[in-house]
Amino acid sequence: MRIKKIEPLLLEIPISTPMKLSPSLFNKTYRTLSEVFVKVRTYEGVDGWGEAFPHAAPRTVIQYIEDVLRPLLEGSEIDGAKELSTKLWRHQHHMWGGISSCASSGVEIAIWDVEAKLLGKPLRSILNSSSRSDVPAYLSLPKFGDPQKVSKACGDALEEGYDWVKVHEIDLDCVKAARATLGSGVKLGVDASCFFDLKNALRYARGLERYEVEWLEEPLFPHDDYALLSSLRQKTSVPIAAGENEFSLSGYKTMMKEEAVDIVQPDITKCGGIGALMNISRLVGEKKVAAHQWRTRLGLIASIHVVASIRNGLCVEYPSSQMSENIFSETIVPQNGKIQIPSREGLGVEPREEAIRRFRAS
Repeated sequence: MRIKKIEPLLLEIPISTPMKLSPSLFNKTYRTLSEVFVKVRTYEGVDGWGEAFPHAAPRTVIQYIEDVLRPLLEGSEIDGAKELSTKLWRHQHHMWGGISSCASSGVEIAIWDVEAKLLGKPLRSILNSSSRSDVPAYLSLPKFGDPQKVSKACGDALEEGYDWVKVHEIDLDCVKAARATLGSGVKLGVDASCFFDLKNALRYARGLERYEVEWLEEPLFPHDDYALLSSLRQKTSVPIAAGENEFSLSGYKTMMKEEAVDIVQPDITKCGGIGALMNISRLVGEKKVAAHQWRTRLGLIASIHVVASIRNGLCVEYPSSQMSENIFSETIVPQNGKIQIPSREGLGVEPREEAIRRFRAS
């Protein structure tokens, strides 16, 4: 394929229920999602879509695409998405991780979308011809900090048919309320969002042991002190999960060397995209991959294609804070705890042009 144009788009999309980042040092409520979509046009007449994590600095992510990736790639002939993924990863050596990785992820996902469309196949089929047709999804609740609100949200999840729920809580009473509402037959994950030091994380983890949780996610600050995380893991029976804030393959190598986690949680819109997530899944061996995703449906759809294609794919995260407007060509909602993967070519989903015009920020 030959790349004609790379177009990053900033959208401000309303969400149905205002939310707070979990657990945050700042008491900020969000009523919209700032999203960075990437549209790649080719001379073959096929367009692809990707999503880049905005990192609370969406215009900076867009600037990196405009100043670095567009001049690098526009007009170039690409032998394949896999090769491009490797080149984009190596090109980040001058500005490793963070903004550059997020920006590259958006472009890389779009290139894979194009390649699958050119081949006339769903993305999962070109990643692995024996891939699954659906993927388990857990409902990821926002932070409430109130046992009654947690209980209500968990009750609503049960009514909607979920058999797996994750809470973002640092109060054991909130976890207790979740387990009491969900009962013993529903899986429960807990995300501490890098809130604790080692001493308090250990106290919290041991408190969780009575509630049969699937994992304790990112309990420590800083998130990438994997020796410290390994120390915590050795002292509790609760499985430890991490990875959403790891941008590099070398970071995952350190995570594995330190034996820091039981479950890895790469974010496809941060770690370099589809090829990077495939590489991470191979690197971690027998560890299960639970793909992190807290943005819109483009990153989610890319994630489920990959999780369906890898032997150690466990599940994907499905955010409970819904966009108040349907901006995509079809609605992606879990049914009975699983997401059916679109059978159309490429990602199988793309933004509606009318929605792009309506929500695009100047």
